[in-house]
Amino acid sequence: MPEVKASPASTVAPSPRPAAALARSAPRSEPLQQAIAHVNEIIAALREVLEDLEDVNGLLEVAEGQKKDDEKEIEHLQRLLSQLQRAREQLPSTGGRPRPPHRPPQHAPRPPAPATDEPADGPV
Repeated sequence: MPEVKASPASTVAPSPRPAAALARSAPRSEPLQQAIAHVNEIIAALREVLEDLEDVNGLLEVAEGQKKDDEKEIEHLQRLLSQLQRAREQLPSTGGRPRPPHRPPQHAPRPPAPATDEPADGPV
């Protein structure tokens, strides 16, 4: 079968204009302008919501880290409490009576000085 060559005029078609270019060049009607403005407002609102969600996500990550730190601290304190309880159980028994709390020694109040007829500065 012989090859058929297309003529240059038949292969070159006018390039279709992109839809965005057509939309920019064509005069817009009022309802379309309102719809475009409304869509742009929605896009702006969604961007704000996205920023807010990113802030919330950051706060949640911080809270999660704090929770883990708090759990570690609680576990540490529980271990210390268990150690104290074991140490207390190993102390000699006080016969079922609670031990009095340790108090530093108190000094007895000084007795009042004997009354004299002399002035407080001594004899004159």
